[in-house]
Amino acid sequence: MASLTLKNTALILGSMLIGGALTAALYARWAPTQSAAPAAEQQRKVLFWYDPMYPNTRFDKTG
Repeated sequence: MASLTLKNTALILGSMLIGGALTAALYARWAPTQSAAPAAEQQRKVLFWYDPMYPNTRFDKTG
């Protein structure tokens, strides 16, 4: 088992800190933004209903 020297430990910790900072910066840059769209635009009109037991049959209304 290889022993970690102070130089190797500093190198590993420094790399982890730089990687974490880079990841945080990239996430902050390219994170998806929450755009509030009106509720009416988000819901689509139902074109037809179908019965899972008979998927070839389409209905205008539920039931």
